[in-house]
Amino acid sequence: MYASSTGSSVSTSGSVTPLHPPTGKPLYLVTDRGFLAKFLASLSSLLFLALLPTPLRSSLKISPPPILTYPLSFLASSCCLLQVLLNALSVGCAGFNAVLGPARPVLLAAAALLQYLAWKTRPSPAAAVATLLLALSPELLWSGGMWRSRTGRATPAFVLDLGDAMGCASCVTTVKRVVEKNAGVRACDMAGNTARVFLREGEQQEKVQGELAAALTASGFPPTNAHT
Repeated sequence: MYASSTGSSVSTSGSVTPLHPPTGKPLYLVTDRGFLAKFLASLSSLLFLALLPTPLRSSLKISPPPILTYPLSFLASSCCLLQVLLNALSVGCAGFNAVLGPARPVLLAAAALLQYLAWKTRPSPAAAVATLLLALSPELLWSGGMWRSRTGRATPAFVLDLGDAMGCASCVTTVKRVVEKNAGVRACDMAGNTARVFLREGEQQEKVQGELAAALTASGFPPTNAHT
């Protein structure tokens, strides 16, 4: 047994358990089931309101400066870049995605509409690209190879349970990066709220588990349990 800084015990022997992907916190990515439908419904609703004699219709005649799209795109990303900065400072998950994630379809639709208004009279390809990259920064992080399985159906040496520590794409990719920095780790697959760890030949499981527990705790993601 070894203990994390939170006082939770982590077993080095554990018991054999099925390795089906457990359910973690939702990441609210555009690739999630139902996300695109919610985005299109939100965009349609905004466009419908724009046709009514409301202040929104009057705003369509105004061309906002492209820079105004950045704050909305930042919110539409669930403050992803801020979480990246916090992860770099070993702060851990701040919970931005838990609050803003459910509203991402609406926020992305609003950002797209605002970008359209800015483009109408003042086209700026650079601003449009920057808005898109900012709004979709969680998807860019997630698609950077972090979610892809590099091990197929192979059985991991052990599985680390992160509990509720990971709440967004930035947190998941940070945990994977921390685990794979260990010299004894061959690969790490993320599944739900767990990290499936594959060791290099000849590495001692107990030693690597202890090192990973210390590294993850220092990074703001203390594991709550480990099992084989």
